This record gives sequence, structure tokens and C-alpha cells, in this order.
Amino acid sequence: MGPIRTNIEIRKGMILCTPRDGHVRAPQRTQLEWVSADEEFTLLFMLLGGRSAWPFQEPQPAVFNPTHSFRGTLLEVTGEPPAYKYTVRIGGKLLDPIIIVDR
Repeated sequence: MGPIRTNIEIRKGMILCTPRDGHVRAPQRTQLEWVSADEEFTLLFMLLGGRSAWPFQEPQPAVFNPTHSFRGTLLEVTGEPPAYKYTVRIGGKLLDPIIIVDR
């Protein structure tokens, strides 16, 4: 099975993530992918409680430079399954979807 893909675009002056407005519910160790054909974006991740957290097995970059695509594999869950809020930024525009990780 391939990655769960979220498409990012600007429509009517607002960020649009599809499907499900960018919200993702996926099992641990699932590969997620964000892609934008026309716009460069950045992503910022944190736990729903507000603490900064990196949800992926791959090393966190020191700086998340604007990109047209990003792919990461969710960490293995050892305790309570986490939920993350993430921010998609394109220029001065923001969108804050959620990732829920299942066992």
C-alpha cells in the first residue's frame, strides 16, 4: 500500500487540503505524504496539548524549508496513541488539521 496522500492548494485565497480538509487517521508506521503542484509549503507539528513533537521515524530537519512535497513514516506507538495538530503554511496563510495515530 502506498502512502496516505494529502493534496495542498490555494483556492479562493485560502489553503485547501484534500481529502478530509487535511485531517488524517492512520495506524502507526504508516507513510504520510503532502504534495502541492503549484505552491511551496511548510509543515509544523505538535501534540494536541500544544507541546512541539515530531511524529515521524525520519530525523526532524533543523529547518523545514518550503517544499512542494514531504513524506514521513509515523512513529511506532508505545503508550497511549497520540494525536497531533499540524500547521500548513503557504506565505502568510495557515491551516491547522489533525493527525490521529492508531495502533
